[in-house]
Amino acid sequence: MQLDDAFELQLTELVAWYNTVACPCAFPRFRALTGLHFDAMILEKESLISLARSGYEITDFSERDDKTEVWLCKTCISSFYANFTPLQVLPGRWHDLVVVSQHFLSCKDAGADPEGKIPLCLDTIPNHDVSEVARKMTTTDFIAYMRQLK
Repeated sequence: MQLDDAFELQLTELVAWYNTVACPCAFPRFRALTGLHFDAMILEKESLISLARSGYEITDFSERDDKTEVWLCKTCISSFYANFTPLQVLPGRWHDLVVVSQHFLSCKDAGADPEGKIPLCLDTIPNHDVSEVARKMTTTDFIAYMRQLK
């Protein structure tokens, strides 16, 4: 399963917009979504992490047993840990789940704080019930929620 082209373009434009306002680090809703830890692949989360990745200097953090990277924002110098956990998405097919957790935040928040459960548009892979931590939204509502300023 992958994002459709129109939604992928919307996410690309969202990350570009973050970078014109400040950087993705300055958006608490972005940080909340990318830091969501759940044993399923959440496509919009994985895509946002992938799209934002170029804005960070990335180094391996070899002192830990799991696969971990330190991400240093090129704009605001905030730092994050990116932990990679293997997940079997289909028999014989594995994907590294990424959870980006805040280590040091040096920017001021430009975006609005998260409200309630984290919004998701798509189903998870493998299909899990994420209703305890997330709520369903349309792609249009998701983009509007993620773009909301303080």
